[in-house]
Amino acid sequence: MCQEVGHTFGLNHQDETFSNPNLGSCMDYTNDPSTNQHPNQHDYNQLVTIYGHTDRTDSYTTQFAGIPAPRSGANNDDEDFGTPTGKKDSHGRDILFVKPAAGGQTLYTWVNWAGHGNSDKH
Repeated sequence: MCQEVGHTFGLNHQDETFSNPNLGSCMDYTNDPSTNQHPNQHDYNQLVTIYGHTDRTDSYTTQFAGIPAPRSGANNDDEDFGTPTGKKDSHGRDILFVKPAAGGQTLYTWVNWAGHGNSDKH
């Protein structure tokens, strides 16, 4: 399962030869899978390469030019995620919002609320 999730995030196999030494990564084929049940540092480094931003560009404001990004540090009432769709979490908080986007597209925003003094363990 770890390997399939890794592929979903864009990781490739580190080694596909079963007889080579075990690399300690779920992205490795090996005859000895005892220590390859999790990602290794190489996998995490690859994820940083794939998803890490090294500049001031962010995919939200680049893709949805003209729609302001949610303000950092704002409280729930001040966020402009759009109109709640009625989808709620187990505490009754709205988690799916919708709003029109540039070019006739629709922007869906999923929110995973955290904190606020409750005992959520998500």
